[in-house]
Amino acid sequence: MPWRYRPRPETITVDPAIRQRVSDLARHDRVRAVRLLREETGLPLDFSVLLVDSWLGRTAP
Repeated sequence: MPWRYRPRPETITVDPAIRQRVSDLARHDRVRAVRLLREETGLPLDFSVLLVDSWLGRTAP
């Protein structure tokens, strides 16, 4: 789904337990962390990447 505007990570709420598991995994394997987030929440790939990167403190291009 193409975005008409850049989504803001702070506008979505993820269960704290899922966020913790994804964040812990992302420190070692970002790709698997994005996959886990998608499986747990059903979020689109682009948004999952954006969320994981924001949780890691990375800035998007």
